Parts: sequence; C-alpha cells; structure tokens
Amino acid sequence: MTPIDFSHIPVADNHCHGIYRTQEPEDVLAWRRLFTESSDPGMRGEHVAATLFYRRLIREMAAYFGCNPTEEAVLAARRQFDERSLVARLLQAAHIEVLFLDKGYPLQELVLSDAELSSAAGCRIAPMLRVELVMQRLVAGHKKLSAVVDALRSELQDVRGHGYVALKSIIAYRGGLNIRRWNNADVEAAFIEARRESEEKGTVQLRLTHKPLLDTLLHVTFEEAARQELPVQFHVGYGDTDADMLLANPLHLRAVLEERKYRAMP
Repeated sequence: MTPIDFSHIPVADNHCHGIYRTQEPEDVLAWRRLFTESSDPGMRGEHVAATLFYRRLIREMAAYFGCNPTEEAVLAARRQFDERSLVARLLQAAHIEVLFLDKGYPLQELVLSDAELSSAAGCRIAPMLRVELVMQRLVAGHKKLSAVVDALRSELQDVRGHGYVALKSIIAYRGGLNIRRWNNADVEAAFIEARRESEEKGTVQLRLTHKPLLDTLLHVTFEEAARQELPVQFHVGYGDTDADMLLANPLHLRAVLEERKYRAMP
C-alpha cells in the first residue's frame, strides 16, 4: 500500500498554550517531567520512558535532528539551537497554520508574546479567553453578586473586539461539567464564601471552586457567547491531578448542549 503524504496539509492546533521563553531542561529527568502530570519520582525515573508515545517521540525527533535515537542525543541536538530558533524550526516543520492559544496558562511573562510566537512559527495566533480567571478577578473586586454578574456581562460584551476568537472554560477541573442552575440562596452562599477566601488569600491566590457560583456565572457566559455566536471550548477528560475524571466526562454537558437559547453558541 502506498503511504499517503499529509506533510503539505496545514495544521490547526485547537488547544495549546504559550511556549516558554526558556526551553532547555537541565537533564534527562527534567525533560521526562514534561511528559507527565504525576509528582511521583518513579514516573519520570522509569515509567515515562517506557510509554509508547515517549518512545515514538524520541525516535521521530532523532530522525528530524539526524542523531541517535536516545534521550541524551536528542537533548544534545536541541542544544545546538537557541530557544527562538528551536521553536521556529519545530513549528514550521509541523506546517502549523494557526495556534488556538489558551491565554490563561502559563503566566504570560514566562512565554513568548503572540507576536514573537507568530513570527517564529510563521503562523497565525488565535487567542482564547479563559473565563474562570475573569470570574476570579471580578469576584475579588465586587462586594455584591449582582455587581459581579453585571461586570461579567460587560467584559464579555464584545469578545472579538478585545482580540479573542473564543472563550475557554476549565470548569471540568473546578467542580465538574455537570453545569446546572442553582437557587439564589445557594449561589449567594457560594459567593460569600468566595469573597471570604479572596480577602484571606488575595486575588492572585484565589481559585474559584464554588460550584453554585461558577455554574451561575457560566450560564451568563453562555448567554453572551450565544448572542455573539462565539465558540466556547471546554477542557475535558484528564490531565491535572485535581480533576475527577467522573465529573470531567463531557457527557455531563448534555443539558447545556440541549438548551435552546444556547444553540447559536458553537
């Protein structure tokens, strides 16, 4: 059978994050750490290197760099290039046409700017706004729930006008994808608790996990997204250690997907 050549087809990476300015890991173990969410030393010490994905990765990178198919040889080959040249070579070789970039992580000062990344990769950058970070800031900045709701509507009034192509939610990691409607008493109680945590920890340390509040603010978000026919992307499945895979199952989104007034929300 003749293999099909897909190398000429441009790629759209529909879920990615900023690329760190500093690319070089200190050693092999630090390199392996990039391929697991586990904090168990045994994972990077032994198990990562035994996975099919990782072994395929080393083999393909060795072929790309023209070196021996070992971790040490691949890392040595990477070190022949400065960070910007390395990013440019790899992304251009992958024929990336557009990167849909979640701006919520990592910290923006640690990564290449959109202009730098676009220039290096020779592709378009399509930023996505992570809504939970907006919610955290608004909860910390307002003393009344109604003010938070109004401020959220205001901030999301013209998402594309602020340079974003879509909204991004990580509610799967903050309480699960079974997004529902709550009675006012539950939402107010959750807001009071979130405000208390905000005053104790500060805005930077606040991490909204108060489900009645988050679900309610997400419904506000969905209304704005539907009005603007704006896509909403959900991080689902697994990855982070704080995710409950049962609650992160995208089947829980059925109620949201079936709500008629959200039909215009891709």
